[in-house]
Amino acid sequence: MLRLALQGDVVQEVTGVEVVEAAPAPRPPFWDEPWRQAAAGAPVRGAAARRRCAAHLDSLGRFLAVADWPDAAARARRLRDAALAGAPARELAHAVERLTRRVGRSRTLRWLTSGIGVLPREQALAAGIGGPALAADGDAWDRTVRWLTEAARSAAACDDRRPLAPDDPAGPRGAWRAVPALPRLAGRPAAPAARRGTGRRPAHPRQPRPRPGRTRPGGRREVTRG
Repeated sequence: MLRLALQGDVVQEVTGVEVVEAAPAPRPPFWDEPWRQAAAGAPVRGAAARRRCAAHLDSLGRFLAVADWPDAAARARRLRDAALAGAPARELAHAVERLTRRVGRSRTLRWLTSGIGVLPREQALAAGIGGPALAADGDAWDRTVRWLTEAARSAAACDDRRPLAPDDPAGPRGAWRAVPALPRLAGRPAAPAARRGTGRRPAHPRQPRPRPGRTRPGGRREVTRG
């Protein structure tokens, strides 16, 4: 649970982190199932690629929704569902590549997310964080690019019937024990609401940025979110 200082709906500061114990999961993580099957000797390279593609599209869809780009978020979620439903690799790879080009070329999204949530590789390792956050070795934009790249690569391999590669030992999400890193990831003030129009208009080099010093109504207040 994070304790936040807000100004309007903009996070200004993380004032505290509290661990809330959750009930044990009733079943193993969904995203890791092919890797568990591989440990039993099943040839699951294609199934693992399909699950990895869907997992990264799921992360991307949630991220784009937060960034206020509902059209792209909905597209990522539809492709996630198609991957899990067994869409042919060629068809899925083409659709994911189109999404990758669209999101990856967005100057507005890159401006929105660059410099936010910086997590260098050394700090991720020290905090016990794995998966895309570790591999990205950077900020929120770097993690977005990682999701896109891995989703496109995995989509093309969804029909591969060979055994899992020896250098692919873990599921798509990796370890995530990020409590020590949360203040660093969320503590930087978020962008003003004027920066949240991602995808609603074409990005342009001359697009005006919010003028410094402007404030949102509502004032600064303490809230608790879990």
